[in-house]
Amino acid sequence: MSDDLNYDDLVKAKVNMETCVERMQRAQFFYETNSNYRNIDQVTNRKSEADCYLHLGEIKRNLLIALRYKAVLEGKYSEEMRANQREWTKTAPEDIEEAIDIFKDLKMPKGEADAAYTLGMFYHTAVKDLPKCKEFWSNAAEVYTEAGETQRMKDVEEELRALEVEMDAVATIQDRIKALQSGENKEELAVRAAFNKFDVDGSGTMEISEFNQLAGELGTFPPLSKAELAEAIEQIDNSMDGQVSFDEFWAWWIADELEKAGSI
Repeated sequence: MSDDLNYDDLVKAKVNMETCVERMQRAQFFYETNSNYRNIDQVTNRKSEADCYLHLGEIKRNLLIALRYKAVLEGKYSEEMRANQREWTKTAPEDIEEAIDIFKDLKMPKGEADAAYTLGMFYHTAVKDLPKCKEFWSNAAEVYTEAGETQRMKDVEEELRALEVEMDAVATIQDRIKALQSGENKEELAVRAAFNKFDVDGSGTMEISEFNQLAGELGTFPPLSKAELAEAIEQIDNSMDGQVSFDEFWAWWIADELEKAGSI
């Protein structure tokens, strides 16, 4: 795992950035309520506040990614990890949207576009909401154009084209899964039976450690290494909730069959 995704370092960075936001807000409060602070440069202070919000949202995005890796190493999500996951999933986009609003108020289109792109990255990598990612990347490209940031606009448009390919692939996979499920599929029945064996609480999902046991039950040998397990979870857990549903597992399990059915 790369240093920039070290969980403990990211937690410290989050605390520092939250302190930064508080300081900028405190300076704004003093400016508005105490004439002795009227020498504060409002534009600079507000831009710094927007930058802090933007960095805070980006740190939380990376924390969500690092949290998944940490869960793989520990075999499951602890209650604290689940609570953090819920909080950061909710507040990261709120922080970035706050930055967008401030940049808009300051009439700083490049900052607005940078923040919109970052918000798209959150939806792409932290929660796998590709339509939302497309929405914010499209907005970023439009604002970059208005700001005269031609090269940056072209870069984002290239990423949008790659995103369209990815979205088409997801739709194709879903269609092929439905086709495979159109009749009785003995392999699916066998895999479902094995899945249910490890889904001891009948919730329809399983923890990471249970997933590894299931893969072994179905013939994965040698057992998945930590790195392989992390990669598999990254591919399987489309809901980004740290648990594996049967539909997610089945799509991963028959990936080779899907490729044989036609190039994606």
